[in-house]
Amino acid sequence: MLSLEDCQPLAGDTFERSDWEPSDDNVVCNFTLTEVNALKGRKLDGTPAFSLVFEGPRAPAWEQGLHALHHPRLGRLEVFLVPIACSDTTTRYEAIFH
Repeated sequence: MLSLEDCQPLAGDTFERSDWEPSDDNVVCNFTLTEVNALKGRKLDGTPAFSLVFEGPRAPAWEQGLHALHHPRLGRLEVFLVPIACSDTTTRYEAIFH
């Protein structure tokens, strides 16, 4: 289980997102973890709830849903990402762990 304490030192790190199934047109995209936020309440396991905000390129924009992210230290993570904002060059996504 990922915790707030696991994620706090990773702010600023790059996570790689790629398509679930390898193919010739597999799209790989880098996301930067820009925010690690403590939330009110606790997760089911009793640890603090938190959110992660990632910033990626404007295109391709990924739809809300479960995405595979890879981090050099954490390995592969399956995270439910929700697009929350976009600019001319970036899209921001949030994952909530509650």
